[in-house]
Amino acid sequence: MSQPQPDNEMASLYERFVKDLAEGSDLSAYSEDDLLDIYDYTRSIPDDYTALEVLIAGMRMYPSSTDMAKRKVLYFHDFEQDAAVMASAEALPADSLVRNIAHFKVKLPADAAEAKARLLRMTARVPDRSIEDGDLYFLIETFNDLEYIDCLSDESEMLGRKCAYPITLEQELYKIYTEKGDVERALRHCHALTTLQPFEYQWWEELANAYINLTDDRAAALEAVEYALALAPDNLDILTLKATVLAPAAHQEAAEICKEVLRRDPDFKAALFINAYLQYQMGDHAGANSSLEGYARLCEEPLDRGFFDLIFESTKEELSDEFYAMLNRRVAMTDASELYLWAISLSDNGSLAGAQAVLKSALKLHKFDNHTLGVRLLAEVYYRREKYVHVIELLDSIDDANIQADLLTTLIYGLARKHAGRTEGLKALLEQRLKSSSLVVIDGLSTSERNMMLRGVRHHLVYLMRALDGEEFPANAYDPFL
Repeated sequence: MSQPQPDNEMASLYERFVKDLAEGSDLSAYSEDDLLDIYDYTRSIPDDYTALEVLIAGMRMYPSSTDMAKRKVLYFHDFEQDAAVMASAEALPADSLVRNIAHFKVKLPADAAEAKARLLRMTARVPDRSIEDGDLYFLIETFNDLEYIDCLSDESEMLGRKCAYPITLEQELYKIYTEKGDVERALRHCHALTTLQPFEYQWWEELANAYINLTDDRAAALEAVEYALALAPDNLDILTLKATVLAPAAHQEAAEICKEVLRRDPDFKAALFINAYLQYQMGDHAGANSSLEGYARLCEEPLDRGFFDLIFESTKEELSDEFYAMLNRRVAMTDASELYLWAISLSDNGSLAGAQAVLKSALKLHKFDNHTLGVRLLAEVYYRREKYVHVIELLDSIDDANIQADLLTTLIYGLARKHAGRTEGLKALLEQRLKSSSLVVIDGLSTSERNMMLRGVRHHLVYLMRALDGEEFPANAYDPFL
């Protein structure tokens, strides 16, 4: 078996094969190793059609090739053809790892202990540095699909010795455990990457990201970033990552790093984004808006929700027209139910200004036409931010019978008018709504839950009307938002 060739040589070999295939040329000039290299290259592109043609040519010209037979098994595995996988695997030697993995898929272990025992048996006679990436992916995917991936993680040190490229093993396990949310194992495999290749800056950069995303351990993330910078001191991605790590606690230091990155590349998107966040934190809204405009200009598509969430977290002030223009583009391509849930999430996380911005934009773009819950949530956010006149103006401007018939919206409206001193005729309105209105609730509530909410709202409305008559009550008797 030949060693992997450089990508440019592999690409040239692949392109020559594709040309010969299209022209109907004689393929006998290709050696077994050539065909194996071409096949492996097709899986990285990927090109399933050419891969199949390579297998056909290879099995015809080199029918006794174990390596070609193994790739036939892996090809069928890629297309989840388990019956073909098993049939093809029978052509492999009894001690072949790929054959044993195929058997593992069919004759399932009873439990994790048996799975680990079988793993140890199937790898016992495998020489060190002999498991190629294709075999390894087959092993990982099989154990992961059958929920025995922990067996590979537990034996990763042994498997690493068996792999031609142990870095692939640790990369794949890191990705799997990150997706599973298993922080301890994800970090362990990410650390293993830095141990295997301690002078490759990207692994230290990845470790820093892992600490930020999985644990929010800024001290550990900063240590990893410093290692990465020692290896690649001029890398703008790593410099920006350092600013990101420092941003929550060291605004000025992080801003200076962003300034240096933007001095070198004024259109470096990640630095523009972090710089906007930092400028908002430090009260420089003009500087923040300038960075945001630069960032938005470089984005081919509307900015994603995460971008806005970060900005909402950083300021409680009113946002600029430029910011709303960017937000409107995101809102325009998002449906009403998703916008409502986004605003709920922001509100629950304490970002009332963010919830208000999303809801206000949605209302302006007619996303909340006939959407009582969205309008009611905007009224509630205004109320909780003590913008009582905004509540009144919002609900007075909407001539929608469904919204007017919702008792909780009526309660918010009544509370706002009481706070604003606009109580003339209010009691009569509340009495009329109390008799004729009901309550709009989110999907999924049981009848008992709905009735409990309805009784609670009616209770508060009754006490609000009594308070309007001059009776003395604690404010929380009629205001559920205190």
